[in-house]
Amino acid sequence: MKQNIYDVLHRLFLISPQQFEPLKNILKTKKYSKGDIILNQGEIDRQYSFVASGIVHQYIMVDDYVYTIDIKISGMFFNALKSYLEEIPSNEVQEAVTDVELIYFYKEDFEKLFTLPIFSLIYIRSIETSFLRRENRSFILQHLSASDRFKLFMEMDINAQRFLLEIPQKLLASYLAMTPPTFSKIKKEYFQRN
Repeated sequence: MKQNIYDVLHRLFLISPQQFEPLKNILKTKKYSKGDIILNQGEIDRQYSFVASGIVHQYIMVDDYVYTIDIKISGMFFNALKSYLEEIPSNEVQEAVTDVELIYFYKEDFEKLFTLPIFSLIYIRSIETSFLRRENRSFILQHLSASDRFKLFMEMDINAQRFLLEIPQKLLASYLAMTPPTFSKIKKEYFQRN
């Protein structure tokens, strides 16, 4: 499984096997079954995770209603960013939508690697990527029209095609702030036009 994370880092940062060795030594793995809670509201997220396989749903609960923050599929990194950075209890839940295999490291272990420039760069780029994904999604959700939201999702999210293939449509509808019937209709109309 650790080869997965090396492959991603090598592709993104041209990291060599020798440079990867210190990170490899702090990586841990864990499996979750469908429906397992990875992180619950009120817990502090002290780890940065990589989805080796499966789907992770990040959401908050407000008055028993689920609001999707993000969805992660294989090859993506994630955490409860505010909790991770500020070391405060999380307001989000992370749940395994399918059986999930994670590779992760603890924040304090990774920070010890910052003396090596490649790991400082990896950290900065991963945080930038998180901010960019959230900013893009925030922009998408600002549009009132469901068809505009879907169109922007297809144009702005580099993972849109994978999301359509891998994520349950009901969950993807929630991600785009639509009901499942609206999502199905808009998706069909979009692909008829394009």
